[in-house]
Amino acid sequence: MSDDGRYDRFVNTVTVGFAGGGCGQWTWAGGISINEAEEYQRIVMTGGSLIRQGGRWSRSTPEDVEMLEVAQETTPSLEEVFLNDVRGQETRWDEDMQKALDAIRISLAAERAAQKGHRIAISSS
Repeated sequence: MSDDGRYDRFVNTVTVGFAGGGCGQWTWAGGISINEAEEYQRIVMTGGSLIRQGGRWSRSTPEDVEMLEVAQETTPSLEEVFLNDVRGQETRWDEDMQKALDAIRISLAAERAAQKGHRIAISSS
């Protein structure tokens, strides 16, 4: 990664399978050899496929392709949070991590209390 937050070359691929059938694939590649990044997401199912290309989602079936209206995500992506942290910009990842750890502690305490037939008190601080 360069100082301006860009990569010379990269390829990321994720493939998932669903218990009820079908699979999803996400590929994001970029670099000098292709000049600019390309990103495709596909979720292939029995009745059709969901495809995201160029920031737009569509539903593709053997009969037709339908463009889908999807609400815009207002939270930053994991990549944006990571890059902001690397660049020294203020992020709240540490606060989110602390909340997650607190939730784990509470759930473990509740499970132990339930196993022993006890209750636990949770303070608001």
